[in-house]
Amino acid sequence: MEQSINYIPILIMMVFASVVSFVLISIDYFFGQKRSDKQESGKCEPGVITGKCDDSFADHLYTNFMPAAMIFILFDAATLFIYPWAVSFKSFGFEGFFEMLSFASILLFGLYYAAKKGSFELD
Repeated sequence: MEQSINYIPILIMMVFASVVSFVLISIDYFFGQKRSDKQESGKCEPGVITGKCDDSFADHLYTNFMPAAMIFILFDAATLFIYPWAVSFKSFGFEGFFEMLSFASILLFGLYYAAKKGSFELD
């Protein structure tokens, strides 16, 4: 019973995040600007261009979005692994510390690689 009480803050956080997401999406749906322009509703993605979408826009979107998305996924995965490790740091000992050190070094190598590719430069 005592262990289930420890998960109450996580449950509260999940409920709060769900309510906030629902409220924000509802506000956008009811009060947001509605457009019926066919060019706005057509797909404009790299590789799949339908409607009257400009090719240069799709190329620009692809070159700016993909590195940012990969960097986000890189750090999102790092957060996913670092939080539970930090919570139970004492129980892992030196072995867990060195494993996380190797994980952090791989993460820093990915950050270095992204910086060398110019992903942080603004156009």
